[in-house]
Amino acid sequence: MIDYKVAMEGIIGTSTVITDLKPAFYSFRIYAFNEYFKGKIGPVVDIDLNLASLQSLSSITYTGDINAEMEYIDEKTYAEIYSTARIIYKGRFAYMKEIIRKSDNKHYAAKCFIREFTRTENEWENIEREIGIMQCIRHRNIVAYHGAVKMNNQLIMIMQWLNGPHLLDYVIRLGYISEVLIQRFCKDLLLALEYLHSLQIAHLAIEPENLLMHISNVVRLVVIDFGLSRRCNEETIVWTYGTIDFASPEQISHREITTKSDMWSFGIVLYTLTAGRIPFDDEYHEVTRLKILSNISTVGETRNYRICSQAIITLLESVIIGDARTRLSAAECLKSEWMQSQGSEELFLVDYLEDYKERRKEQLQKTK
Repeated sequence: MIDYKVAMEGIIGTSTVITDLKPAFYSFRIYAFNEYFKGKIGPVVDIDLNLASLQSLSSITYTGDINAEMEYIDEKTYAEIYSTARIIYKGRFAYMKEIIRKSDNKHYAAKCFIREFTRTENEWENIEREIGIMQCIRHRNIVAYHGAVKMNNQLIMIMQWLNGPHLLDYVIRLGYISEVLIQRFCKDLLLALEYLHSLQIAHLAIEPENLLMHISNVVRLVVIDFGLSRRCNEETIVWTYGTIDFASPEQISHREITTKSDMWSFGIVLYTLTAGRIPFDDEYHEVTRLKILSNISTVGETRNYRICSQAIITLLESVIIGDARTRLSAAECLKSEWMQSQGSEELFLVDYLEDYKERRKEQLQKTK
């Protein structure tokens, strides 16, 4: 008798993608159930995955119907299925809590928006836009969406529970960093952006706080928080960004935004990991803004880096560019010399990132 293991659960829609499979012979069966219904286990589907077939499948990703109407779980069903474990975080307009599915004690994150805390009806529409985007995307490097609950005074988004810390916290706890490790982080981020941009979705808040680590069989970087994301083919976007340090010139100058705005932010993340600062660093917020708009950076100054190579600088100079049209895309970055090379495994202490994290923490507190 075959001993089956759970390969994927909480599937939304009629298709999904299982990643991290190695060449082997697999038998799959589907089992559908919820709190009120248990179906029969489906017939066996045998798949022989050799190396060639895996390579041909590696580019396949799940894409939901972007134009589909939003579906909500009713309040009664939500209360019957989930229980609240604890409040994780409270912000000005929303809070995050850990919830548990009663049937199997599986943990999820619930992002809760309260209507009375949103200042305008437009902000409420932005929340519904976020749900609309989340329900049509699925990628191993993007936090998974598991449904939403609409109540009289609040909206709740049910998300995948990620068990690791933010990117900077993870590296600092690890105690060391290397070029090859940074390449791994960048590959995960670029794969997520390549997928989003293929759907003409711009995240618009790529920064360390929105990059979480998920630890299972392997550690992987996962992009979270789509509160500012937009579909670039449906509307002209001229204002949205997270914090100024990672915002592109077009974002902070209220010019039209495209998916290339995310590529600028990717470059700032890479520079931060290698130098422990942003390339437009200044103690005065307005000076930082002017440096970004003028593209007065320290990207080409090798003395500012802790981890450096000419290939890294070349990549950075290809994305931290004032003219968005000339920036490399995520797909092009994945094919760049540095991303295709074997990075050095030399280990470096993370004191420079600890210093940056403290400065970043102070900066974020001032903006609250």
